[in-house]
Amino acid sequence: MREDEDKTIEYYDTNAEELAERYENANVDVLHKKLLGTFNTGAMLIEIGCGSGRDAAFMIARGYQVDCVEASRSMVYFALRLHPELHKRIIHGKWENISDENILRSSKYDGVYSIAALMHMHAETIPRVLNRIYSILKPGGRFLFSVPLSRPFLSDSGLDSEGRYYLMLDHMQWHDLVIKAGFKKPEFFKSSDGLGRRDVTWLTCIAQI
Repeated sequence: MREDEDKTIEYYDTNAEELAERYENANVDVLHKKLLGTFNTGAMLIEIGCGSGRDAAFMIARGYQVDCVEASRSMVYFALRLHPELHKRIIHGKWENISDENILRSSKYDGVYSIAALMHMHAETIPRVLNRIYSILKPGGRFLFSVPLSRPFLSDSGLDSEGRYYLMLDHMQWHDLVIKAGFKKPEFFKSSDGLGRRDVTWLTCIAQI
């Protein structure tokens, strides 16, 4: 694991309680509408980087079956504290390091989604991550992810003032990565920040196999 990835996870571990409260209070109405419009009710889903558990709990309450992966042990703790219904549904670890035997509740999933998580992975890691996501989806399965298009005050190496790493790619770079992984018909949507930060914009992609 690269040192800046270690520091990113350490930041979430150290600040998990504050971050969980912030995430729970974010305005994510647009995002949740996209999730509901992307996956059929009752679908078996995996969330990569569940954070406070906000989105997984939202989907479970509406009839979806959701398994989660979260790299920060402290975020797992607060997700379970805030959303007990996620008990036995969260696996602690980095997505690319967890074996299929540990994560796959079924042989294939109907969908995968990842909100504000791929942004902390390095460019050389993303193709492996996308390939694995593709491999666990059923025919016609869908993948939704959201990443920042703009984020101010990052260093030349992609670090913010807290030492968190951010991968900043533009619309076409994400498009090319998704296509290269085998996904078809990717759709992209831009949106404002759910926490009200005017200088942060988001890109959401919906693709299928």
